[in-house]
Amino acid sequence: MILINGKLKEGDTVVVAGIEGPIVTQIRALLTPQPLKELRVKNQYINNKELLASQGVKIAAKDLEKALAGIPLFVAQQPDEVDYWKVSHNNFHSCSQVVIIFV
Repeated sequence: MILINGKLKEGDTVVVAGIEGPIVTQIRALLTPQPLKELRVKNQYINNKELLASQGVKIAAKDLEKALAGIPLFVAQQPDEVDYWKVSHNNFHSCSQVVIIFV
C-alpha cells in the first residue's frame, strides 16, 4: 500500500471497502522496507508504531485480503465514526483523511 495523505498508528481502527462489504479492522503492524530497498522484494521489514505520508507500507490487519484494490482506507478516530464510514463507503471521494492505494 502507498500512504499518500494522513497518519497511521498501530492500533488504529480502519474501514475499507471489501468484496463482501465494508471491512472494519484494527492495525496490528505497520511494516516498511529497509532504506533504499524495494517493497516487492522479500527482505526484513522495519516495524513502525506510527507513519506519516508519503511512503510505501505493508499493513498487517485481519481480513485485509478481501479489500478492493485502489480504494481509500479511512481511520475511525471515534467509535461512532465506524458506522459513518461503513455507511458512506460508496462516497470515498468526499474524504481526505487517509488515502491509501492498494498495490
